Amino acid sequence: MALYTDKLIIEKVEKHLKNAAFTKLVPPFNCGSGLQKREFFEYLGIEPLAFSKTSGDASWGRDQIEELFYTADTDELKEVLQMFIDYSFSAIIKNNFLESFSAFAQGDKLYSNLKLFGTKTFRPTGNSPNLLQMPSTKSIYAKPLKKCFIAPEGYLVWTIDYSALEDRVIANLSKDINKISIFTEGLDGHSLNAVGYFPDKLEPILGKNTDNVAYVKKFMKGVADGDKVLKKIRQEGKGPTFGLAYGAYPQKIANTIKCSIEAATVIFDNYHNVLYPGITQYRDSMIYKAKQDGYVHMGLGARLYSSDIEKGSRTLFNSLSQFWSILTLLAINKLHSEIDKAGKEKDIVVTTTIYDSIYGVIKNDAESIKWLNETICPIMEKDFLKDQIVKNEANLEVGKNWSDLTELKHNASTEEIDDVLSKL
Repeated sequence: MALYTDKLIIEKVEKHLKNAAFTKLVPPFNCGSGLQKREFFEYLGIEPLAFSKTSGDASWGRDQIEELFYTADTDELKEVLQMFIDYSFSAIIKNNFLESFSAFAQGDKLYSNLKLFGTKTFRPTGNSPNLLQMPSTKSIYAKPLKKCFIAPEGYLVWTIDYSALEDRVIANLSKDINKISIFTEGLDGHSLNAVGYFPDKLEPILGKNTDNVAYVKKFMKGVADGDKVLKKIRQEGKGPTFGLAYGAYPQKIANTIKCSIEAATVIFDNYHNVLYPGITQYRDSMIYKAKQDGYVHMGLGARLYSSDIEKGSRTLFNSLSQFWSILTLLAINKLHSEIDKAGKEKDIVVTTTIYDSIYGVIKNDAESIKWLNETICPIMEKDFLKDQIVKNEANLEVGKNWSDLTELKHNASTEEIDDVLSKL
């Protein structure tokens, strides 16, 4: 082993620093700094997915980071991206909830303002605090926060929501065969998309596609059985889907999944012309009619006007499906009517709504829960369109807090409900 004097050690360290790529300390990283996030992704050589409308700089909001997360090819990058996502939710948790618990709570209840039809698409808005901004299930804060909302003594929390309402609406409006098949044939959307995006990759593995539903199910089985190649192809399809659903063009797809513009163009064309041609045709006809009328009819007589149809086409098209969260408000109104008729005002209470979901508290007994289950499910599953192909689905859940809920099957008996209650 070599022995060094203090002078030799110093000289060796100085020589090492001169040869090092970085000779200065890196400042602490702030996950909320737009500048530092831009520099981070530039250093990794990752192309921006969006740009600021005011400065033109790369924009790395949560939507873009989540989109990148779907296509990340290393666990290390995914871990960092998840950190960014968690951090963005932490600000909402701190500002919108933790501080609000003391600022807006009265006794053991938290009150919020809700403005009906607060958005262009007739969705409600909220403030003080905005309870519509509950963290998604992907957030590490979702369950701990929801555990804070508990039922009063002698009651349980109940919730019910429309399953994939926007997708069901657009399937019914467009009558697109593949979109409908996701629901009627039990297909996995990401598997269906991968089959449409990458036919050349899949044909050597699965053979020629002569029956799309059967082919997708074959692909799904391979993924379920652990085929690593098929799992990777399915994963590769998530990034384009996220962007294409919101109007992305080939250049953005190429940037997202790091492919050539030619390959991205094929994916773009397959999405619009092979996978979901019915949706593309429906969108084009909507824009054509909107240019003539100056508005789109969202539903139930509600119109959304625009002075620049081409520029606002994305918002106008999205409004056609987003508007139908109004079904939730109509369901609440109908439920209140039924509660009044049955004289159950003290047993069943609606406390809030978040777009496609309804929340409340209910007396902790099987008879009350059975009544609610048999009343609310038919209300929410009633067709909202003439000749509706894809039916609405909704399932009641109950529990002691907003986080730990158990789903009930339709028309569950009092004995089955008692069994659920005994395990809460």
